[in-house]
Amino acid sequence: MEDHGAPKRLFKYLSPIRIGILSDRLIRYTPLGVFNDPFEGRPEITGLASKEAALASFAAAIPSELEAAYSSLPAALRAQFSLQQWVQCATPLMQKQQGLFLAMLGAVSNQFIPTIPIKMDEVLGILSLCEIPDSLLMWAHYGMSHTGFVLELDPEHPYFNARRTDQDEFGHLRQVRYRDVRPSASLIDLDGTEMFLVKSKEWSYEREWRILRPLKDAQNVVNANGEDIHLFQLPPDSITHKSVN
Repeated sequence: MEDHGAPKRLFKYLSPIRIGILSDRLIRYTPLGVFNDPFEGRPEITGLASKEAALASFAAAIPSELEAAYSSLPAALRAQFSLQQWVQCATPLMQKQQGLFLAMLGAVSNQFIPTIPIKMDEVLGILSLCEIPDSLLMWAHYGMSHTGFVLELDPEHPYFNARRTDQDEFGHLRQVRYRDVRPSASLIDLDGTEMFLVKSKEWSYEREWRILRPLKDAQNVVNANGEDIHLFQLPPDSITHKSVN
């Protein structure tokens, strides 16, 4: 069993209209773009890569690119000079193209980066849980006029520990980190924590844990007011208690 460090129990606040979960055991996994916080899952992505990383990648690719170009030359031309001579001659010419490479990378970044949140909302859903069952603010925000019910869940249940590899972002409980500063970095420097688990300290009262799953794995998808609601089966024995407010 994975030691995720979660409390012995976690809780899900639900409004009265979600009472059906007690019979059908279907619970929603929500895209980040639907969350209350407009910056949820929206770190500041400054580019696809830093200038230093981009140039290092460009330089590392030169030898293999030149070797491939040399191999494509007619045999009669290759007979005039060796691969080593070709590389020595062509490398400085390639290096002069760094500025063009950076400009092209910047143009691609400007087109691609704005699409990242949209794509994430299409493929990724989150189940948010809370460490405490009696928060007035949680009742206000996630109940209905302070009414509804709370599910007490067992974090040690296999449902919350379905990680397939150490690098897997899905299927296991993870604690939200609350920070003063919004994450900001190039895309290749942002890890799963920065992308999916950082919120402003103003939300720290939620004491949130979350689990991510691909929306394509939903057991049922219903449309409500033009919005797709992705529902996942919640094992009955993962629910240890129910409280009504």
